Amino acid sequence: MNPYGTPQLASAMRTVRKNTILVAEDIPEESYGYRVTPDRLPYSKAQIVNLLRAEGEKWAEFVERIPQSQADELVTMPNGAPSKSRFEMLQGTKEHEMHHRAQLMVVERLLGVVPHLTRNRRPAPVVAPVAAVAH
Repeated sequence: MNPYGTPQLASAMRTVRKNTILVAEDIPEESYGYRVTPDRLPYSKAQIVNLLRAEGEKWAEFVERIPQSQADELVTMPNGAPSKSRFEMLQGTKEHEMHHRAQLMVVERLLGVVPHLTRNRRPAPVVAPVAAVAH
């Protein structure tokens, strides 16, 4: 029995998508026109975030419903490549999104935005106590 099955994979996919959405939300609206290469069409922040939310949840729900026995099936790959389980192929979609999220985090850095995963690991700022003012 595999202790990490399709329900756990779907949960992990939701975590990955949640973090991707946080990155997309962190980038200021006015920076959505920024292009590393000039030949790309701009999309609005709302379009991107809404698409990530809707399609990410649809995909996770689909994966969650896959029976473990089906996920364990081996798939013959083309051109003599080694066979992979359907589960491994599904997991690849999560890893691929993490790759693109990392690219977005580089763009955040180029724009001067500290990525949320870095911000969340920083210690809270120390606030010096305010001296009482005598009247």
